[in-house]
Amino acid sequence: MNKLFVLQRQPVGEHQFLLDIFSAEQGRLSVVTPKRKHSKTNQSNLYIPDLFQLCQADWRPGDDWPIIKASEMIQQFTLQGNYLYCGLYLNELLSRLLTRQDAQPELFRIYQQIVNGLQGASDDATSAEPLLRIFEHQVLLQLGYGVDWQQDSQQRPVYAGQRYFFNAREGFYRHGEGKLSGEDILAFHHWLNDFTQVPANAHVWQCAKQVLRLALEEHFDRPLVSRELFMAQSL
Repeated sequence: MNKLFVLQRQPVGEHQFLLDIFSAEQGRLSVVTPKRKHSKTNQSNLYIPDLFQLCQADWRPGDDWPIIKASEMIQQFTLQGNYLYCGLYLNELLSRLLTRQDAQPELFRIYQQIVNGLQGASDDATSAEPLLRIFEHQVLLQLGYGVDWQQDSQQRPVYAGQRYFFNAREGFYRHGEGKLSGEDILAFHHWLNDFTQVPANAHVWQCAKQVLRLALEEHFDRPLVSRELFMAQSL
């Protein structure tokens, strides 16, 4: 059976669900649950995968979408409060960016780790910050849009004493009035290579958030719904 996470789940009529899933073996695809009304088979009791559950399932061809024929939950991740919003944000990123039926096993593994981290995060909302920045960085990297945190658009090294702007298509470019500090850019790069050295300076996280958001938004045709849900949160 295929391991999967459900990214989105919506009813189809009264007795079915359409699931947008991220499968370890097949990438992102849509599958539908079998009709449950008047069912005389054990499919009437078929387990329906939900958000933030590691599941496994098999499906068969259908008229519009593949139809799930067997499924079970492997692990449940409980996300609450701010962390639930964070999880919805991760799901929407994948729904927007993943090409259908393009397997991304490494990104699947990273997603599982990040969701597990959100489940175990402390009540301090800022504890989600490193997890979100890792995921944003890895999504871009795994899909071939990675940010070069060491060089500017002219292939010159990023210097701690310089100021920079960021352009999603060209990268960092040096400018005396740039909003980004070279020191913060390099600090985030060093953290990506050694997670034990967590930057204490809030400006490092603000810099990383701004850069990664600009890099991601280059690939969106409309604003993220999940971001609008928690504009007041520190995501």
